[in-house]
Amino acid sequence: MRALKIEQTETSPEVILELESETYLLKGESRPENVSEFYEPIMKWIEDWGALLYYRVKQYGKKENHAVRFYFEYFNSSSAKYIMDLFLKINEINASSDMIEIKIEWAYDAQDEDIEESGREFEVLTSIQFDFIPIEESA
Repeated sequence: MRALKIEQTETSPEVILELESETYLLKGESRPENVSEFYEPIMKWIEDWGALLYYRVKQYGKKENHAVRFYFEYFNSSSAKYIMDLFLKINEINASSDMIEIKIEWAYDAQDEDIEESGREFEVLTSIQFDFIPIEESA
């Protein structure tokens, strides 16, 4: 499965979705001009990943445990809808087999209560395990 890598810009997050290294990361600000165009390939990758995980579980009978890290400095309300859609897709993948567990690592600046609270709201709206990771920014 091909990796998906998108470089960070002023308005869009860095994205690294790479099966080989087990790196699953969205990091930065999310306020792209065309939100659906930005998130569409990410959603497609997550869907394909879910199908692959399901296949591997059925084929090899080995549990699949993964974590996707979200480390947003800011995201607008349009992005929030697409982020929620990603969580719902991950929730669907988790529900497809007892042998698949994808959790969310919600990293945030330790001083940013708004981003932390947004993560806690997302957690309540899904059945996904969230791990909250406050990051102490050095001055």
